[in-house]
Amino acid sequence: MNPLEMLGEHVEHLIHSLQHPALVVGANGWGLTNYFLWAIIIFIILLAVVFYAGKHLTLVPQNKFVSMVEYGYEFVRKDMAEGAIGHGFEKHV
Repeated sequence: MNPLEMLGEHVEHLIHSLQHPALVVGANGWGLTNYFLWAIIIFIILLAVVFYAGKHLTLVPQNKFVSMVEYGYEFVRKDMAEGAIGHGFEKHV
């Protein structure tokens, strides 16, 4: 069988799956996808970590957890933001 004919049989299913990703909650044409739900959960966890670390900040970190959070922030700021954005990255971090 011709590969294009085989693809033609599955195009309808592919189009439908792209238009309607795995919905967790949906009504009236809008929905909350699994990816967005996990992004919200991760955001809440990261927010809790940052607030906890922010309460325990000192001039010289005395806690390994706070040092780890500071290292993570510096990594995102210097290596990711400055490297990707370049000049003027401060307003985006």
